[in-house]
Amino acid sequence: MANLGLKVSDVISKFYDVREDDNIRGMYEVRKKGDPNGDLLWYFFSSNNATYHSSGNDCVIRDINQSNSKYIDRLIAAFEKAKNKEKKIFWLVLVYGEGIGLVPQEMEWMASVETKVDFNSITASLRMTKYPKGKGIAGEWEPCCKRVDQDKYFNTTFMSCKDEEGEFTDAYMKDYFELYDNRPYRDLIEVEYTPENDNEDIFKHNLFGIHITDKNDALSEDNPHVCIGWSDMGDMSGIKTREGLAAEFDKHYSKNARGKGQDVGQLWRFLNDVKVGDYIIYAESSVFHIGRIESDYYYEEVSRDEQDPDYTNNRKVKWLKTNISRKDISENFHKSLMTAMSIFSINDYKSAVYELLRGTYKKDELSVEGERMKPKYKTNVHASIEDRNRIVFGAPGTGKSFLLNEDKDKLLGTDNDNYERVTFHPDYTYSQFVGAYKPIMAADGESIKYSFVPGPFMRVFVKAIRSGLSDNPKPFLLLIEEINRAKVAAVFGDVFQLLDRDSDGVSEYEIQTTEDIRRYLEKEFEGQSVDFDKIRIPDNMFIWATMNSADQGVYPMDTAFKRRWNFEYLGIDEKEKDIENIGKVSIAKYDEPVVWNRLRKAINNKMSRDFNINEDKLMGPFFLSKKVLDSDENGMIKDPDKFKDAFKSKVIMYLYEDAVKQSKRKFFDGCDSSKYSSVCEAFDVIGMNIFGANFISSYYEQKRDDAE
Repeated sequence: MANLGLKVSDVISKFYDVREDDNIRGMYEVRKKGDPNGDLLWYFFSSNNATYHSSGNDCVIRDINQSNSKYIDRLIAAFEKAKNKEKKIFWLVLVYGEGIGLVPQEMEWMASVETKVDFNSITASLRMTKYPKGKGIAGEWEPCCKRVDQDKYFNTTFMSCKDEEGEFTDAYMKDYFELYDNRPYRDLIEVEYTPENDNEDIFKHNLFGIHITDKNDALSEDNPHVCIGWSDMGDMSGIKTREGLAAEFDKHYSKNARGKGQDVGQLWRFLNDVKVGDYIIYAESSVFHIGRIESDYYYEEVSRDEQDPDYTNNRKVKWLKTNISRKDISENFHKSLMTAMSIFSINDYKSAVYELLRGTYKKDELSVEGERMKPKYKTNVHASIEDRNRIVFGAPGTGKSFLLNEDKDKLLGTDNDNYERVTFHPDYTYSQFVGAYKPIMAADGESIKYSFVPGPFMRVFVKAIRSGLSDNPKPFLLLIEEINRAKVAAVFGDVFQLLDRDSDGVSEYEIQTTEDIRRYLEKEFEGQSVDFDKIRIPDNMFIWATMNSADQGVYPMDTAFKRRWNFEYLGIDEKEKDIENIGKVSIAKYDEPVVWNRLRKAINNKMSRDFNINEDKLMGPFFLSKKVLDSDENGMIKDPDKFKDAFKSKVIMYLYEDAVKQSKRKFFDGCDSSKYSSVCEAFDVIGMNIFGANFISSYYEQKRDDAE
């Protein structure tokens, strides 16, 4: 970390009038730009120090670690004042540096830290481990904030200070400040917000289709509704479980197991899966109608001539658009409405419905006219490395990312733009990985529109397919860091089926594309008449990943997922030769320089020998990055202060909060280990002695082993 004197107020003042509080240092009042005496909009609190990551994915707000800074006291006072004034307050810090894949010289991101508990429970430091990556990668810039859950103490939201052109913008932070309330006295509250176009919320709800084939008055102005039959079931509002519904069904109908399962499934969907606010399409033979569900299920005996007496099961609906011709929609959309079921899910067509309601839907002529060519999946591309689906796994710091970077250069050669890197985390989703309709800023810079925004998988897929159609196909690579920190089955979704590759490297099985993806792909290849109704992964698309060892990640992978990958294990000391003769540094209490690699191995020995810690939790040679270990011709670290900061914020933090969390007092038995900050302070004074009296002999054992 480094304090470069950059201030949050420098960024905020570009878009608002900002004035520091008279009494509380670090607290600022925010008003409308050009109106310094106008109404107070909100407050923010900041340390006014940018937080710089020199390595890894850990971020520590510097001032919290300085025991004499009174930082927490000022933070509490600021939030108390905001509470008394009944105003929002945001705890902000600038975040940048190579640890999050951003350019160190720029103020690219701002983090809003949200406390979940009382301030008395705040630990000595804040560790932020999940944030946006990939400055400048196409598609990563969105008019929204990136929100992550941290741990039991904090949430964090990251927002960009600049747009893709490098210009400062409030587009990414404006809505956040307006819509969220981050005061720590309650759980996070999302302010009720109604978009200008009230159909935008279709992306937050499910979309269903329904057939009402007999006589009905579902479209009547007096009683707009949707309905299904099975009137012999009577009023089903008291049935609370699917099993109870099936038992009641058996009393009235005799069907085989398959028929019964289908009918019970449809009834349960209508009663329970459909929610108020969901959208529904009432499909007739030549036209269809779009509505929004306005009520829960209700039972109504039919006594009017306009409706068949079997339609006793109802939901109120607000009809948004009626009598839309089936001829005006794509063939795939049309076919999706032809199912034999009474009620069915059609979430793949939410974007089409959104555009129909806005009047912007255009039928894809490519889907109905002429012959279309298939993408060229077998390109016979020359590749120096054969593994298409590859996972490198090992303990933290073993050099997994370093190895894949080396192999990336071998695979791609000078074509360094032919890859993307993404980091998975527990909140990562299919829509982020593959793509989804999202709000983006319109060209006028004022309004918001919805468009399909591809994720890293789809972006690399498009580039690989485009290259395959050329005369000189090239390899393309998707790099996934920490793949087992997400629910991979959910993140990959149906793409999971494409991971089975044949001997040529092409997906053995194809998948049907959704309406959103097909239309996006046809637009990307406009004029080339390429058929994207179904897709495979081409042989020139490589997917490589890193993961922690032996199911120690947040979400273990199942066997079906694992068997589709080639696994490569990196041992704990396998890459240590890469840091031989470097990493020497002078620390407290020692006349001769301490060598990082020996220190690391001595710590590992203590963990494994004295505390039975598995190898998965030990530290590899690259646990501290090469930039931290950058050394002169004599092997001495050029910036010892950077090393000491990294040792405290990375090594000590990892040991204290993770690897030896249950035994930390015994592990750090050479100092006061009641608090993380106490261990850090002790390291500044007594160096390696924080690990206890016997640790020094273990360190010198490593020195003798190295000499041999």
